Amino acid sequence: VSGGVAVLSAVQNPNNAAQVTLTTGVAMNFGTVYTLSVNGVKDLFGNASHVSGQFARDITVDGSFDDWAGLTPVYTTSAPSGNVNAADFEAIYVYNDANYYYFYVQLWTDILPSAGQFPSYVNMFFDTDDNSGTGYGAIGSEMLIQSGYAYQQKDGGIGNGFVDGFGINGLNWLCLPQSPGTNFEFQLSRTATFGEDGTPVFTASSFNFLFQGMNPSFQVQNSAPPFGILSYTNAAFPAVASLSL
Repeated sequence: VSGGVAVLSAVQNPNNAAQVTLTTGVAMNFGTVYTLSVNGVKDLFGNASHVSGQFARDITVDGSFDDWAGLTPVYTTSAPSGNVNAADFEAIYVYNDANYYYFYVQLWTDILPSAGQFPSYVNMFFDTDDNSGTGYGAIGSEMLIQSGYAYQQKDGGIGNGFVDGFGINGLNWLCLPQSPGTNFEFQLSRTATFGEDGTPVFTASSFNFLFQGMNPSFQVQNSAPPFGILSYTNAAFPAVASLSL
């Protein structure tokens, strides 16, 4: 691997003989394009390969959080809020590539396991056009994700209380692990569209958001942040082709 990244081991995937997992000696930087060179590895007929491909470090939503190392959280707290039986946010990380927004949520405590786990009983409001004058409420939210289900709010929530009566298309929501704990990661597609008219959800280079932890009676107990909103500006992710050697 270029940039002085040493490969410590190469292990074939027992479920797919065409895949090899490499373990490196140092962490790779976000936003850097690396070159992986393969020399001398033989196929079943004894032909030695001499090939290379480029890649950039990214986030994979798989319920393991090692790939978040090196990123700075957009929100942190120093102690639990004291409110129990609702998601109590300790830290929130955000990152993006060309296709997705990724979130890593660390909780002090969550709802009781008998009621489920994050994101159950969590409101996530997103001001996706970076304009508080459009959408729903003081934050100007265009999209609400509640307990993992996405709703349109760009009309101001006139359809049914605080949602418009439409969903979100192509969000490609994925949140792991799907079991009780205090660490979760999820993804949102940057090409998602509104159910009402098919227009893009994310239209600006930055967005604002607010997360609320509720108890099983849907009463808000904790908010991140407690006052105001959080903001994220898109990272300039390098454009590289999918690595296939």
